[in-house]
Amino acid sequence: MDEEEFDAFMKLRPFGTEDAMRWDGQVRGNVGLSMTLGSALWGKTSDDLQRQLSFGTQAFTVWEARREIVRRAIDDLEKR
Repeated sequence: MDEEEFDAFMKLRPFGTEDAMRWDGQVRGNVGLSMTLGSALWGKTSDDLQRQLSFGTQAFTVWEARREIVRRAIDDLEKR
């Protein structure tokens, strides 16, 4: 298959303004979803993270704490 056959098969067309507006809407929707999920998992502040991980003397950076919370959520889901 050459380039022309591939283009014909994929029915490609130029990327236009309407495509950009649709893509922007999708990205903004995904950002909102990500922020909602992040808030649900980690809370809104670093204090929320600390409260979720208050199990002894182990200290975490913010990124380590987030990773640990996700790991625990996955473990919990796998047990169900």
